[in-house]
Amino acid sequence: MNIKRLIDAVEKLFLVTIAVFTVIAMGQEILTLIETRRVALQACC
Repeated sequence: MNIKRLIDAVEKLFLVTIAVFTVIAMGQEILTLIETRRVALQACC
């Protein structure tokens, strides 16, 4: 039963890691969109 608990813990750790990286990537994409919009507005004026 110890191996089952270890596998469950590792699986949860991987899922949490993937979730964190997904949130970070989404934040980077949003910041890129905001920066691109600002650059486009500055270049236009």
